[in-house]
Amino acid sequence: MSGEQSTALLTQWRMAAAPEQDRMWADAAARLALQSGFLREGLPLSQGQADLYLGRCWMARLSVTIAANSLPGHLVARAWSAMATDALAPVAWRQIIPDAPLPIDMELDILAEAVEHRDEQRLLPLLRSMADDVKARHLIIDRLRLRVAEDGFAHGFRSSLFHAWAQLAAIVSAEDFVALTLAALRQHWGLAEACAVVVPEGRAERRADSGKALLQSLRERDLAAYMEHLRGMGDQPIAALRQLFLALGLMILEYPANVQLRELGDIYLWLAAVLQMPHRSLRRCRRILFSAAADLFRFAGWEAQQDWPGYTELAAFRHALSEEHTPQIFSEDWQRILQVQALGSEALASWYRRRAEQYLSVAAEPATDFWAHWQETQRATQELAGPLLWIHPLVFLRLHPES
Repeated sequence: MSGEQSTALLTQWRMAAAPEQDRMWADAAARLALQSGFLREGLPLSQGQADLYLGRCWMARLSVTIAANSLPGHLVARAWSAMATDALAPVAWRQIIPDAPLPIDMELDILAEAVEHRDEQRLLPLLRSMADDVKARHLIIDRLRLRVAEDGFAHGFRSSLFHAWAQLAAIVSAEDFVALTLAALRQHWGLAEACAVVVPEGRAERRADSGKALLQSLRERDLAAYMEHLRGMGDQPIAALRQLFLALGLMILEYPANVQLRELGDIYLWLAAVLQMPHRSLRRCRRILFSAAADLFRFAGWEAQQDWPGYTELAAFRHALSEEHTPQIFSEDWQRILQVQALGSEALASWYRRRAEQYLSVAAEPATDFWAHWQETQRATQELAGPLLWIHPLVFLRLHPES
């Protein structure tokens, strides 16, 4: 289906009644065309210095497109109606003569050089020629995600943005792949760069008497213990990133509800993105680890808020639920979500759908991070290993309380 046809179908779908929206959305071919039209109309096309807020709005558009696959059509239409724009891709991005195919290694070298020099004229035909090759497309996605992964500007915004882009870039048409990739690169080029973080060399031995967990060292703002823990895992940076992600989740549950809590939510998206990347370089992975760890330590040292229980109480309540055979009605949001989790994955998925519907019915101005957190906390619950997966829906609830 052409771009014009996708746009026309999107307009028709938006004007349809809810049952018709659901019917059209359930058709796989129509859904792909609707997604294409929605993505095409919202490309951030500014050149030069990028606007961070507009970048966040575009990331919200990408995130809600990903989330839409788990929602009924009328809810998707409601979510998308708040984001309607007319920023169509330039003609030059749609009418491209592809380069002649080259060996994949040569194409990747040319790609890296063109990205480094911000050479759109070189990138357009190269991307178009590689977009039809599934393997080449995935190599582009992996290279670009890893390229920005260690940058801590705006708490890893580049990494979170490219993570959302990557999920869609893998499945869209070749033409849309080029447009989305150029738009993502323009955001990357136009944003400020974070200060480089010094990565400790080598693996530090942990003292036998050092019993502080990452969360405790963050809570007490104990930099020495914090760095000792991370350096002690210097040869296992993926495992260290997983521990940091878990500590961050528990930290969000304890943290006071203020602007900084939203910033911790940004770091959560950064680490969630990083943990889903294909890491092949130990050195690069260590740079990502210490970049994220340095950013997170800025928020260390806090007084636990009083409107939420601590981890011990949460864990005890969850255990009590497993022993309870008679359903009860609970008054606190955190109690209800733990009760929902105890009922199984289908009940939890239904809770997330109800939460999305509630959000769409009351949010006058959609938060730019709602859909990313909606998606990534579910993915963390389903795909990451470990005994504390149950905290991630609580993280979502803490960042986006029920009204």
